[in-house]
Amino acid sequence: MSAKLDFVARSEHKLVGKMGFRIGRTIGKGTYSKVCLSTNSKGDKFACKIIRKKLAGSDFIEKFLPREIEIITAIKHPNIIQVYKIMETQQVIYMFMDYCRDGDLLEYIREYGCFPEEKAKHYFRPLVEAVAYLHDLDIAHRDIKCENIFLMANKQVKLGDFGFARMCTDAYGKHVLSDTFCGSAAYAAPEILKVSVCLCPKLSGKILNAK
Repeated sequence: MSAKLDFVARSEHKLVGKMGFRIGRTIGKGTYSKVCLSTNSKGDKFACKIIRKKLAGSDFIEKFLPREIEIITAIKHPNIIQVYKIMETQQVIYMFMDYCRDGDLLEYIREYGCFPEEKAKHYFRPLVEAVAYLHDLDIAHRDIKCENIFLMANKQVKLGDFGFARMCTDAYGKHVLSDTFCGSAAYAAPEILKVSVCLCPKLSGKILNAK
């Protein structure tokens, strides 16, 4: 699968080059996408998420991706991953965003151990400010976890990955509540796990669906 993705990416990088970007080494991989280090003509570094449409499936391309793009292009906050450019070809979608040199918070904790209280405060406050900003816009992230919290080179913390995010109001401003469980089971509250597993035992220990 990754070999096919690499082939498609290489064949379309010429278009990316014309837009002033160069795709470099792979720094992360997902089920149907990968993240590469990218630079522009000025030498600025970005993380480029490359999504192959065929691998992602029609449900993701037609429903979840448009929802994610609508949200990430409408938000701007110093503690949220900023997406600068989105390019789409017949087979691939390129998303150029902040490059977080120090990876995600889970990687950091695994390498350096648990945080002392003062350090935890340093990371927690900006995250709360980011979530408050989203809630003021009636946006629910729905998948906040260590893997989706990223560290910039200056130790600035940023919330990212809006794949499960959704608006909590419709086009008329009416509040719309979610009626399904979503996110990562390992981070779900015990009462949510209890209800979801009772409704569908197969959900135990797995990523929950989002609607």
